[in-house]
Amino acid sequence: MIRAAQAANNFTEILNQARMAMDNPIFDPDVNRKVLLDHMYIIAGGDMTRPERQWLIEHLDNEQRRKIIFMDRTEFLNQSARILKDLALEDPRAATGYNAVPF
Repeated sequence: MIRAAQAANNFTEILNQARMAMDNPIFDPDVNRKVLLDHMYIIAGGDMTRPERQWLIEHLDNEQRRKIIFMDRTEFLNQSARILKDLALEDPRAATGYNAVPF
């Protein structure tokens, strides 16, 4: 019972932080002004179950739902591995030093 209450508190806090981030403009140095977030990733450090995701989705309005992308640890690591594989250089010796990142 305590664990369920703790989980509910954690998800309530995540929900509050997501709403605050969506509603408050942030400074974008590329355009030198404040802008609203276009999209937001919520990445869990462990597994995020379907009921947990569903609870968060049910408590967001339609506009906020379209802007939030949920990922758990496994999904994040899989995406990272795919990106790193795509960035792999032909000659691994060329990837040395600060300026070696190809983007």
